[in-house]
Amino acid sequence: MPSALELIGLPLSFGGMGILLFCILGVAVLAALARKEFRADLEQRRALLNQAAGLLDDAKLTVGSEVGEEEVFGADDGHGVVTARTNEG
Repeated sequence: MPSALELIGLPLSFGGMGILLFCILGVAVLAALARKEFRADLEQRRALLNQAAGLLDDAKLTVGSEVGEEEVFGADDGHGVVTARTNEG
């Protein structure tokens, strides 16, 4: 049975397979690095929120439905509500 590439007139040689595998591995590595960087950013944002919560009276942390959507609510010396958010949206 011919492969899908052979049916459309693009036979895949061993060299072509090597290039294809190299590209797939490259994309996988880039995705893993992006995910690692994203998680590091989330940890940094959480650390900033924890510091902000320490400065407020009666601080409350809420977690939203989207990844990285967190807020801290609290009062500053009894003067109203102060909000700190982690998402940029």
